[in-house]
Amino acid sequence: MEIINQKLGYTKQTIQKVNTITFRASQYNHVTDSYEKKKLLQRWCQIGIHLVQRDLYSAFLLMNSEPNLQQTNRDLCHKTFTTF
Repeated sequence: MEIINQKLGYTKQTIQKVNTITFRASQYNHVTDSYEKKKLLQRWCQIGIHLVQRDLYSAFLLMNSEPNLQQTNRDLCHKTFTTF
């Protein structure tokens, strides 16, 4: 991570860190607007009518987060989910 951050520094960028305890991307469902506790072994989640791999969906939620990286922007998720 430090090497990547150093290389990003060449272009005046930095790694953006997210507090995974408060963000809880792996538990959030933007369709139902609720948090659903999942077991670590549960690798897939039902999002509306779609079955989505949990880590990939977490990345989607992070991609659609508020600029402060504190929570997901639900409206943005609705706009981008079909292309995801």
